[in-house]
Amino acid sequence: MKKKVILCVSILMVLMTGCFEREEIENTEITVSESAMATKEYVEDLSAILGKWTLDGVKTQEELEKVGTGLREEFGTAVLEYGAGAELREDGYFSFHEGISVGGEGTYSYENGLVTVDYELYVDCVEKMEIVLYPKVIDDKDYLVLKMYGCELYLIRGE
Repeated sequence: MKKKVILCVSILMVLMTGCFEREEIENTEITVSESAMATKEYVEDLSAILGKWTLDGVKTQEELEKVGTGLREEFGTAVLEYGAGAELREDGYFSFHEGISVGGEGTYSYENGLVTVDYELYVDCVEKMEIVLYPKVIDDKDYLVLKMYGCELYLIRGE
């Protein structure tokens, strides 16, 4: 029991220093229509976002630096060592993880270029957050953007 409490407190301390406190990132909200317009090729093709996705740490760092922060500052050191990822299956299954302590699984729906998820967390000591997933093409490279705590993690096809 003592280890679980320490883990929960540690997780909460990391989360309390995360993106949701950063006003400049909150102001970069992407709307459904902007996402759908920017990624027309994905709107009609759900298969383009299905599968396993893994963190592209270099691209995520580049994008976070544009708003004056970084991957380590927003998500702690665990994401650097253990990464982040998501999986979407044709049957509506969804799972995600970030670092060693944040993650969950459930279902998704796809509409207008955005994925909406309904999930349960793997650990009950972390507060459930809104997650938005959407496809994005940058320099002819396909990404699945995982937005949580107001920050965007750039995911690429993984195993």
